[in-house]
Amino acid sequence: MFLLKRLFALPPDTFELKQRHDVPGLIAALGHRFPWIRRDAAQILGQMQEPQVRAPLTAALNDRDSEVRHAVQDALDTLNAPAPPPNSVAV
Repeated sequence: MFLLKRLFALPPDTFELKQRHDVPGLIAALGHRFPWIRRDAAQILGQMQEPQVRAPLTAALNDRDSEVRHAVQDALDTLNAPAPPPNSVAV
């Protein structure tokens, strides 16, 4: 499959990258020529909660496509959201 993608220059499969937890691959997808690839990558990166994705997502706030910018902002908001409090159990 990888060889076919390289030979025919198919766009990256963001779902596959997510399944493999391929953070570098998703970060690279933020620079893809197709905006829907960039948008999907941003959405997935926001869900992954990995600290190394903040800088690439912040840089992607300047994307030329408004849908991508919106997805990037949502991803950053998700990353910056406070963690929910742990469930406390009364003893």
